[in-house]
Amino acid sequence: MASSANSKQLKFATTLVLFLAGSSRAEIWQSQQLNFAITLPSESGWTRVTPPANMVKVSVRSADSTKIISVSVSPVDQSLSEQSFVQRFKNKWFEHGTGKGKSEERVQLGDHTGYRLKDIASLGGKEVYRADTVVVDNGKFYQIDVMGIGSDPFNDPAVKDCVASFRFLGQVASPSSKPSSSAPADNLPERIADITFVVLIGIAVVFVVGNTLKKSVNRKNAQEA
Repeated sequence: MASSANSKQLKFATTLVLFLAGSSRAEIWQSQQLNFAITLPSESGWTRVTPPANMVKVSVRSADSTKIISVSVSPVDQSLSEQSFVQRFKNKWFEHGTGKGKSEERVQLGDHTGYRLKDIASLGGKEVYRADTVVVDNGKFYQIDVMGIGSDPFNDPAVKDCVASFRFLGQVASPSSKPSSSAPADNLPERIADITFVVLIGIAVVFVVGNTLKKSVNRKNAQEA
């Protein structure tokens, strides 16, 4: 009997350790005020990036700096219907692409219906694959932006799992602030699309330049050696 009890205790302890070890690789980021949560891919060297703009609430990059995931939240222009707001955003968002790989589809985020936009932009001669999953809820426009330098980031299971983990917390979010005079409501969808492109390309540029400089230093050191 004692041996059986010890065996059960050992099995329980082993299960608990494995659970905690597995759980440590996942990082849940959530905001009660913004009414959403997302599970970040903390495994395999993914790290947090300091959001470069107020609309970006959380951002992470892969260990090799070729993939970036960001979640942005913006107010919706209340004078436009949800369909009109999203359509105008899409039109402007696609203008920043090259026309290659352009696609859009309806997706489900829990009980919400959203859109996933995909295309390819150009950065310093490199192809940047963009995928933006957007949804409107309670006067707020949510974007789960993904970028991959040189390849489709959705080929990475960690990216798929992260985007799929986005969920609303099921409560009433805080009222959205009204657009300021510097962001007229009549062009808010277009402004958000422009800012989204500038912010995410800006993040990508930092790492592209950083990798280029690193390679240059490594080549110089190798030559001197």
